[in-house]
Amino acid sequence: MKFSDSHNDLFTYPDCEKFLTKYRTDYSGHLINFAVWGTRLSEDEIICRLKLIKQNNFTVTSIEDISNIKTPELILEYKPYICSLGWNYDNRLIGGALGNNSGLTKEGEKIIQFLNISNIIIDTAHSGERGFYNLIDKSDKIINTHTAISGINKHPRNLNDGQIKLIIEKEGYIGITFVSEFLTDKNFTTSDDAVRHIDYFVQKFGDAHIGIGSDFFGTESLPLDINSYEDWEIMAEKLNRMGYSSHSVNNIMYNNFYRLIFSDKTREDS
Repeated sequence: MKFSDSHNDLFTYPDCEKFLTKYRTDYSGHLINFAVWGTRLSEDEIICRLKLIKQNNFTVTSIEDISNIKTPELILEYKPYICSLGWNYDNRLIGGALGNNSGLTKEGEKIIQFLNISNIIIDTAHSGERGFYNLIDKSDKIINTHTAISGINKHPRNLNDGQIKLIIEKEGYIGITFVSEFLTDKNFTTSDDAVRHIDYFVQKFGDAHIGIGSDFFGTESLPLDINSYEDWEIMAEKLNRMGYSSHSVNNIMYNNFYRLIFSDKTREDS
């Protein structure tokens, strides 16, 4: 079974090099978005990590928090597919999910215009509620790479039904994450909790805009039975046992993210 992952922080992990051979071989036929977390990196450090991703021939990359890049044109050589304007807290571009709900700034609006022109998908993950609605209004392409559902578990990083509807209306995508505190307020988490969020989404909104954004290497707070891509089959098997068709499972596990990323066929060939 092919899988996709809309958020993996490997290239911001301190010892990422020791995992590269495994990722190039074992996971080469799958679709993984490697995010560069820019909040605590300089512009040069962000570019260095983008360069490393390109040198290893990985296809899809994103910048999580572009606020430390002073010359956005520099990133185009490395062809990031996805960018977010911020992380959890307010910055010069946007308010964060754990910030003061300050929304999109004038400088942030200029960055959105640049990203739209550059055919880069805007990530609403980590945005505060006001910033989320600003991004929905001004962005051509939308994604939330790693989140969960407020209707199951209320958390500042999770999406409510109204926000989900707006992303779907923009033909966007939502990646259900494995971060435990997003999934449940229990003391421990299992794959059942992640499946519950996916099923809630599908029952209300269908299976065409949902997938998984693991946040591997970006969190240590994972379900007890999910630690690597070898455990992806657990999710598929549980959905099958719940009555999901193979077509629906494949949409969730791979097709939906692939369709968003390569909706412009010229990108797949670049």
